[in-house]
Amino acid sequence: MASSVVHRRLQRSFLLAIRLQSLITSSHVCQSRHFASSRSFLPFLRFATIQPPRGQLTPQDFRFKALLVVNTASKCSHAMQLKGMQALYEKYSERGLIVLAVPSNDFAGQEPGPADEILEKYTSDKFGVTFPIAEKAVVSGDQAHPFFKRIADKYSASVAPT
Repeated sequence: MASSVVHRRLQRSFLLAIRLQSLITSSHVCQSRHFASSRSFLPFLRFATIQPPRGQLTPQDFRFKALLVVNTASKCSHAMQLKGMQALYEKYSERGLIVLAVPSNDFAGQEPGPADEILEKYTSDKFGVTFPIAEKAVVSGDQAHPFFKRIADKYSASVAPT
């Protein structure tokens, strides 16, 4: 039973990532800009980062940018999608795309390590990530990072049930 719950949550996360990616790459870019620039949303766009460099990403860093935020786990079967995200970042970063990986251990404990270990995995030859990586965060439930809480509150009805 527990594994089916984890699987449903992973599917929902994946569908949310697909929805966000489609907002960036489709004709709905104007809507995504409106969403990202909304005053009510700005406080949620704060992430501590482990790459590049360690520090803080703030709403000003995302101004006039397209943003793809993806919760990730290096031991997840979907981790190979990091290569695709890297290719997307390389292709569109000069046109304003920011890809932000948010490592999370929420789903089946698939991101258990500390920040330096996560950074080493993501930037290794296996994944080759050069886009920003946030510190590990909770992405679901009551303790979720405010960004993910806001996304769930605003869009959970539009993510297909699994």
